[in-house]
Amino acid sequence: TMVLKMMKETARRNPIETLQLELIKRQQAFANAQQQVTTIVATRDSLKEELAEYERKYGKSDDTLGRMVEKLSDLADRLQSSLKQTNLKLHEFDRFVEQQAARWKIAKQTGDLANMLRDTHGGDVTDKFLQDTAIDSIRTELNTSFAEIDQILSNEDVQQALSHDSHLPMDTSVTTAELDALPAPGKRAS
Repeated sequence: TMVLKMMKETARRNPIETLQLELIKRQQAFANAQQQVTTIVATRDSLKEELAEYERKYGKSDDTLGRMVEKLSDLADRLQSSLKQTNLKLHEFDRFVEQQAARWKIAKQTGDLANMLRDTHGGDVTDKFLQDTAIDSIRTELNTSFAEIDQILSNEDVQQALSHDSHLPMDTSVTTAELDALPAPGKRAS
């Protein structure tokens, strides 16, 4: 609990560093998910080619294999769509962090000026900055996008297709619990 307390205090002193660390972790998780999706799409494409070769070579189609490949193809398409949505939300979060960094700089300068003027009516600039709820909305949307990718990756058909590629990691690197463990800029230490 002492480490958590120190992390929260650090976040309170400079919430921008906390946001930047969160952004970096999410970018890393996205890069890992991107690699997995690329491998899945390549595997799907190979399966389609192998099925077409099978049908050409033996002169008949196999409905069971066709349905399996089609099902995996649909999952791969959903994954690509979720990845695109996650990428958009990640860019939105990046712009938000950049905007908040500029806002924090101005807020700090305002606070410094207020202190120089001994203005006690303005309150604590840090508290006002940390109460911004816009980040909660962006975090929720980003978490939803990552959850969609995780849900598709956990599908049994995807797991079976990937089990042939033992070198493939099935972890998107950063769990929701790990992200939730980061001190939220809008929350106070208890």
